[in-house]
Amino acid sequence: MTILFRVDASINIGSGHVMRCLALADYLKSVGHKCVFLCRAHEGNLGNYILKAGHQLYLFKNQKHLLCDEPSVGSNIHSKWLGVHWMLDVEESLDIIRDVEPQWLIVDHYALANGWEAKVRPFVENLMVIDDLADRKHECDILLDQTFAREEKDYAGKVPTHCKVLSGAQYSILRQEFFKWRETSL
Repeated sequence: MTILFRVDASINIGSGHVMRCLALADYLKSVGHKCVFLCRAHEGNLGNYILKAGHQLYLFKNQKHLLCDEPSVGSNIHSKWLGVHWMLDVEESLDIIRDVEPQWLIVDHYALANGWEAKVRPFVENLMVIDDLADRKHECDILLDQTFAREEKDYAGKVPTHCKVLSGAQYSILRQEFFKWRETSL
């Protein structure tokens, strides 16, 4: 199975989104799946780190002259973090989605929301969103929010009725080393 991750890192965004996606991708790779990353070439993008982990990477140019404050739908204070207008990101992403033909698309990005997701939805079998803000609507099959004390009801009206919401710390994405050292640390 091929899983495509749409995620970014930068000096403004930080590295957390990519790191949690890498933890998930490393596990999926260990059980035989192919993981592909789709990222924008922001300063501090972690592309080399993704490649060193053995995953395929598509790196889009960051076209600062095309910055737009318009979020993909709804109010989104993080929309500038995308680096381009969200519709351009959709177009560029769809080129890769058509090429890769993933069975799953996993999106972990504060600047993306249901407008972006609805545009790519017809081209992917399954769509998962990783979020921890619960501040905007999403168009997805699974939403994962590993925030401590987060509850499914926090996403009421923000995801489709068919969406499976995985909420709370019991769904935390951890690197394999944490499991290896759990017994010792206890």
